[in-house]
Amino acid sequence: GREASRVRPLEEVKADATRDFKREESMRLALGAATNFIRTLTNQMAEGLTWSQVCSNANIVPQKLPTFAQDTRSLPGLDRRFSLARLKEAASGKAPGEVSDLVRVGENGFVLYVADRQEVTEEEIEKESPSFAEDLRRSGENEAFSDWFRKQAELTDLRLASGDSEASAASP
Repeated sequence: GREASRVRPLEEVKADATRDFKREESMRLALGAATNFIRTLTNQMAEGLTWSQVCSNANIVPQKLPTFAQDTRSLPGLDRRFSLARLKEAASGKAPGEVSDLVRVGENGFVLYVADRQEVTEEEIEKESPSFAEDLRRSGENEAFSDWFRKQAELTDLRLASGDSEASAASP
């Protein structure tokens, strides 16, 4: 037969409950700090301050990224906790000087400032267009799988060894 369910004693669940509460509370605080930073960023840039000045005032050290394009497959120096696909998505349609909304990637997040855009030549478009659609499809599949896997890991409380203990200073 079926075993009757029971309420586990506090001693059995206290460590897990405390860990889960601390994790959820830090996520809530980090999201609030990111939201406040974006509000401050928007207001101060509207008043004429630069991206660098706003970041400096908020004690945030932005990560300078190398130039990338929609067909870029890897970005040297990109913090492995961030997604190149999400960076490209955040940059899409942004003009120089514009800032993205908060982009969440798992338990991390970022705000992208577009410093400059370089136009693609007609020759580059003709050369790259056959592989671009396939690369875009493959990138979307990879991102969908990563999202699915993250959700499965959260549902099963799976802990992956990563060596990461703190959020990047580049992220609000």
